[in-house]
Parts: sequence; C-alpha cells; structure tokens
Amino acid sequence: MIPEQIEIITAVNDAKRKIKWNTTGKDLYGSIGGYHLRLAGYYKRKDGEIKHFPILCPYALGFDFTFPKD
Repeated sequence: MIPEQIEIITAVNDAKRKIKWNTTGKDLYGSIGGYHLRLAGYYKRKDGEIKHFPILCPYALGFDFTFPKD
C-alpha cells in the first residue's frame, strides 16, 4: 500500500439470498444480481500503521437526495 492513499477491497461471492444494502459502520455490503458484495476501505498512515476507513454511501442505503420527493 502507498502511504496516505485509500485502498478499497471488494469481496464477491455467490448470493444464497437477496440482501438489502447495509453497513457495519465501516464496511458496506449487500447483493446485486446473483452476487453478494462486501466493500471495505483501508489506508496506510505515514507511520506505516494500516487503518480501517469507513465507506459511506447513502445512495446505496436508500437515501437518494438527488431528486426531490413529491
């Protein structure tokens, strides 16, 4: 890992059932098509320590503020 850059790791597995998109507070997971996805972000500090970086995506969680609701 290059210091001070965010790395996004994605796990892709066959989905046994459909799962609504949700978060663990740091990871984002859910199903799309026939697959279950889990996304996690990490970054390496200047001192070499690797930290878990939260992925925030309100759109995936169902909060689409792009268009006003009537």
